[in-house]
Order: sequence, then structure tokens, then C-alpha cells
Amino acid sequence: MLYKIFCSSKDKIEPISALLKESSNDFLFKNFYLLDTLSSTQDFAYDLILESSTLEPSVIISDVQSGGKGRKGSTWASPRGGIWMSLVFDPSLKIDQFFFIVIMTSLLLCSIIASFIDKKTGIKWPNDILVERKKIAGILMDTQIQSGNKSTIVLGVGINTNNDLQETCSLMSKSKSSKYEITTIKHENLGISINKEELVTKFLLRFSDYLLRLKEVSFRNELLNKYKRMIEESSKDQQYTFTSGGKPFIGEIVKVNDDGSILVHKLLEPDMNELIRIESAFNIG
Repeated sequence: MLYKIFCSSKDKIEPISALLKESSNDFLFKNFYLLDTLSSTQDFAYDLILESSTLEPSVIISDVQSGGKGRKGSTWASPRGGIWMSLVFDPSLKIDQFFFIVIMTSLLLCSIIASFIDKKTGIKWPNDILVERKKIAGILMDTQIQSGNKSTIVLGVGINTNNDLQETCSLMSKSKSSKYEITTIKHENLGISINKEELVTKFLLRFSDYLLRLKEVSFRNELLNKYKRMIEESSKDQQYTFTSGGKPFIGEIVKVNDDGSILVHKLLEPDMNELIRIESAFNIG
């Protein structure tokens, strides 16, 4: 099996080599870009797509992002110590099933992060990963529709790992993009750093395996049911603010639909019995 590793320094090769030794023959990713600094791994991924008509499934990881991206045009503070990564691949799914990739990734991150800190993780709709109500990771998915109805997914994953919490909070404050508290794995692990390479290895191996299984209806249903339970559970101790008709309101999620949309019960409103449908926030445009 032929793999390509593009890196800014030789010491970045060993962890990926170890990962590939653990991988099976059907491991998804073939190209690895391991860099010190980028404006954004998402932007780097888009450039790769534009430059190549036959791009192999790729992983882009940068030690630092100067312009990390979040949902709805927000920024994501990405100082040294965290995991800032984008995955590029062509899914073998229908476009209306792409949101299963976000569901799968959210659940996978919850499981892996919990294995490092031995604390309960949760999901705040649609795809913020939380530990004790504080954001620890996020996901951003974009879709590039190419000729012949071919679609390429660019999946951004940001995990607050060993990055300094105070520095990260300061950067988030300056960007005015933080809506609630954040935390890091190191902070939740009593100030002890974890092995980032081990986390990346676990994530990529399981991601590749799960993506193959997304073809199975039973597996998709299993993920969807678990995701629904976690989102509905999150509404019990998380305050959600939504917008309807251009006006913000505080609401409680009462149901997650199969397409990722939700039904929201208005709180603190005269007509509290009204249910509002909020469309899926998964960005697949």
C-alpha cells in the first residue's frame, strides 16, 4: 500500500508511521500533511482539492492555526498543544445522508476523549463536544460538489488537548467567538498532558472503520438513536438559544428528527406550548 507523508520536520513522521503499521489494508487515508503553522487546515484542504482532480483521502494536521474556523463564520482559537486537523475524502453516501458523518464523528470524539480523562462527555446540538458543560472539541463539515455529482467532504476537527487553557480563553475572548466556557483535556486531567499522537491514532483508525460501516442501515440507525439520546439529555442541563423569525429565544429541545433537525419548546415566552422546528445546522453546502 502506497502512502505519502508531507511534513515540516522529520520528527513528525514517526507517529504517522506507527499509525500506518496498526492500520488494516482498507484504511481510508493515503496522504498526510503534517505542518507547523497554517492559517487554517480547512483552507489548506480546499487548496488541495482545487490543485488536484484525483486527490487521495488526506489528513492535514497543523501545530498552530492563525485563522482556525468554527461554525457560521466564527473563529476557533488554535494555539500550540491542541489538535487541529482536517480530513478530506469522498464519501460513498447519498448527499442527504452526509449528516451521519457529523453524528458519527461527534460520538467518536465523545468516546475517545472520555477514555483519556475518565469524565462524562456530551454533545450540545448540533456538534459541540462538552465536558461538564464546557466545550472541549468541535466539528466543521463542508462539502465540495464537483462535476459528475461527485462530492468531496472536508471535515474539520478541533480538540483542546494540551493547549494552555488561559491562553486559549484569551484568544477566544479577543475573537468574540466564545458563547460559553471552554476546557482542555490537560485541564480536566489534573494538569497532566496526554499523548496527542495516541489520540490522533485512535481517532483516525476508528473513523476509517466507522466510515465503511456507514453503508449499513443498522449502523446508521444505531448512531442516530444514540445521538438523539445525548442531544435530548443535553437539553436538560444546557440552555439553548435559538432564532425564529429573526428573533432569539430560549428553548428546550424535545425531539431530534431523523434528518438532524429538532423540535424546540419555547421557554420564558407567552405561548410556551408552541413547538418550533429548527433545521439541521450541519453545513453541507
